[in-house]
Amino acid sequence: MQEIVQRLDRIEKALAEIKTSFAAEVRAKNRSRREAYKLRKEKRDEGKVPLPRVHVLRTRDERIQHRAPQWAAAGMRFGRANRPEDFLTWFVYQWNNCCYLKKPLTFSGSSFRVWIGHLRHSYGPLDLMGYCRRRDKVQILRNDAEHDDFTKRPWWDWGYAVFIPTFQAMQETASFSELPERFLRCLRLIMSGYGQEEVYTDLYWDPNESMPNLNKMIRRIGTDLHLMMRACWAGLRVRGTCPVEVPP
Repeated sequence: MQEIVQRLDRIEKALAEIKTSFAAEVRAKNRSRREAYKLRKEKRDEGKVPLPRVHVLRTRDERIQHRAPQWAAAGMRFGRANRPEDFLTWFVYQWNNCCYLKKPLTFSGSSFRVWIGHLRHSYGPLDLMGYCRRRDKVQILRNDAEHDDFTKRPWWDWGYAVFIPTFQAMQETASFSELPERFLRCLRLIMSGYGQEEVYTDLYWDPNESMPNLNKMIRRIGTDLHLMMRACWAGLRVRGTCPVEVPP
């Protein structure tokens, strides 16, 4: 009987040693996994800055302006390929995913959550930029309420605060004047009145124009405007890596 007890004691001791060794191995693997995750996160967040303490669509963030020349160089390559839709999708993705530690715009349910300095405000795609997948066609303004909504869309502010510096950097490139007319027109539409896109003689694209003038211009450039807004929407909705590659 004593021999059996001694044997059981040896088995319990061996099991305890195995358990201790296994626990130590698990802790080591977990520590290694945490360290690897930390390194990946640090590499992923390298060069990124915290979200600003102001409305992210309405304020030009000087901390990311050093990226404009690189974005402009990519824009020139998209321009030579005459791909304005792909450029805007790529640009919006770069801005929303690669500049800040957290995304300025996230998407949940059926609306975007826009960082406004201290919290996120909900905007539907139609309210944000005038794009709706279910209404995938050009829409003229039918009444004063629609005109008021059109002029106050936050994405016009984004065009000025975020996109214009890159466009200005492109203008400084020697071959800028050689870019296709449609490519430049599409980019100028995103910049609202600051783009100085002359739609008719002495009538320039500006969301703050009167409703009759806006409808007149929308009938001419509405398709391009709609495609640009859809491209921006697509850039905001990307999950994972960007599907658009910069042309060679």
